[in-house]
Amino acid sequence: MHQTSFRDPTGTVFKDKKRIIRQIKNDKKEFYQKLFDQNWYKKLVSEKKIQSTNIINEIDSNLKINEDIINENYFLTEHKFFDFPIFVHEMCSEQLYESALLTINIAIEAFHHKIILKDASAWNIVFDGPRPTFIDITSFEQWRGETLWFAYGQFCRHFIIPLILSKKLNLKISDLFLVNREGINPESAYDMLGTKAFFNFISLETVVLPKIFSKKKTKYTKSEKKFNNKIFLKTLERLKKYVENLKPNKLTSIWSNYEDDRSHYSFNDLSIKKSFLEKIFQKSNGLVLDLGCNIGEYSKLATYNGLKVISTDFDEGCLNKLQSSLKFENISVCKLNIAQPSPSIGWRNQEHLSFLERSYGNFHLVLCLGLLHHLLVSERIPLNYIIDLISNISQKYAVIEYIDKNDKKFLDISKFNRELYEYFNIDFFEKSLKDKFVVLEKITLKIAKRTLYFLKKI
Repeated sequence: MHQTSFRDPTGTVFKDKKRIIRQIKNDKKEFYQKLFDQNWYKKLVSEKKIQSTNIINEIDSNLKINEDIINENYFLTEHKFFDFPIFVHEMCSEQLYESALLTINIAIEAFHHKIILKDASAWNIVFDGPRPTFIDITSFEQWRGETLWFAYGQFCRHFIIPLILSKKLNLKISDLFLVNREGINPESAYDMLGTKAFFNFISLETVVLPKIFSKKKTKYTKSEKKFNNKIFLKTLERLKKYVENLKPNKLTSIWSNYEDDRSHYSFNDLSIKKSFLEKIFQKSNGLVLDLGCNIGEYSKLATYNGLKVISTDFDEGCLNKLQSSLKFENISVCKLNIAQPSPSIGWRNQEHLSFLERSYGNFHLVLCLGLLHHLLVSERIPLNYIIDLISNISQKYAVIEYIDKNDKKFLDISKFNRELYEYFNIDFFEKSLKDKFVVLEKITLKIAKRTLYFLKKI
């Protein structure tokens, strides 16, 4: 097991390939035993809004624990294991919006039972499917009559301010958190927004006023205890209204409207492609990776056939549209440019591993549909590199859509560099597959100059 979380002195998290263990200080055990047994908390766990947790009373033989975990000053808990959790540095703005609502709703519900969230970090939320889940149980503490929510500033830095920047400046959530682990402070946001910082009361409270008073010392005076709960609750409810008003804009792009403009396919081509994929999905099991999912047409088709999918794309408009459309589909949306995947980040680059490190050999089936020409032309990635990567990620199978150099979309993006791809044809493509995959089945579309390959890893 290796340590993955250490920032909270109350407890530390350890993880291996299939289990997540947290050690927590013994003096907190009674509090957490009571917390886990409360009906409101159990309801949130049953709704998958809070990660399920069990206290470990006896260490079983399957648990490979190192000496760092065994400590008489701590007790152990085990969390539900997530196959491929998506953290905030791989989220689109719609996901951060849903994460903010979940965090503040949990804070309000907990406070009604005299419990507070001491920590309101966006890193406490993951997506393991279509909806967010809160994962940091050591953020819960007994309320002791404080007037102010001490996590207020953190909630603003991690949720309110990034949502403002996304809405007003179209900044990408994933980019913000890759380089700003602790969120965006008001001073930085003020400099980025300029006069837009004055656009409503939300940014006035969370950006402008903190900027003005950042150099002034303020003295905290404790209010009468009987008023504390009202002040505290009003703060939480005001922040919830702020979040609701920061729902991301409906972004439109050439890719978010792609399914409405696919003249390079005939209706029959699309029907053939769908039938080909559905047969593969019906015979598959395990986790699916959809590279370049667009707005999730084939990701959804996979889930309708009982599969769980990690749906990735680089386009914010596509991902927001997909995330907003999800109902019961078992899809985790992930912001990703596979040519420049998210790196390992955090202390010593070990708190959150890179997308590729988490991916290698983790997906039963990898989909690469309508993406090959973008990697070849836009990113200038050699074909053998692309095939090698897909092979490394896949446990067993892949579907790759070959796009001929004379395909309309290939011509559109290659433009004046078309002569660079004179070598690229279906024979070259098939020869490039031979070292990594066996072709199980292929089907050529009638109008579109494309061929779908169902491949098995060698």
